[in-house]
Amino acid sequence: MERAKSDSSGTDPEDAKMNELLQNMGMVAGVTKESAGTLFHDMLARELATFLPPLLQRHGGMITLPEVFCIYNRARGADLVSPEDLLLAAQKLKAIDGAKLSLVTFPTGVIVIQTEAFSADNVTKTLQTLCR
Repeated sequence: MERAKSDSSGTDPEDAKMNELLQNMGMVAGVTKESAGTLFHDMLARELATFLPPLLQRHGGMITLPEVFCIYNRARGADLVSPEDLLLAAQKLKAIDGAKLSLVTFPTGVIVIQTEAFSADNVTKTLQTLCR
C-alpha cells in the first residue's frame, strides 16, 4: 500500500496548516510540566483556550475530547500531553475568562468540548424561539 504523497515542499498540507495556526497564536513550543510546575494544568487550559476556537469553528462548535487529544498532540509535535493531563486542563476551560468553552459529558459517556453557543441553555432558547 503506497502512502499518500505530500505537496512539492515535502510537508503535509495539514501539518503546514497546523503549524501556521500555532505560529499565529504565538504557540511555538507548548507548555510543559517542567516549565510550568504546579501551574501546568492551568497554563495548559489557557493554551487550549487559545488553540481550540478556530478548531471548534471548523467543526461546527463541538468536538469530542479524543479528537482534541489527537489534533492537539499532533500540533505539539514531540512534546505530547497525556490524556489525563488534557482532561484535567479541559475541566478548567470554563473558568478561563473570555474562553466561552466548556467540557461536557453526555449521558452516553461521550465527552466533548463545546462553545458557549452549544450550551443546553442556549440550545433550549434557540429551540423555543424557533417553535414560536
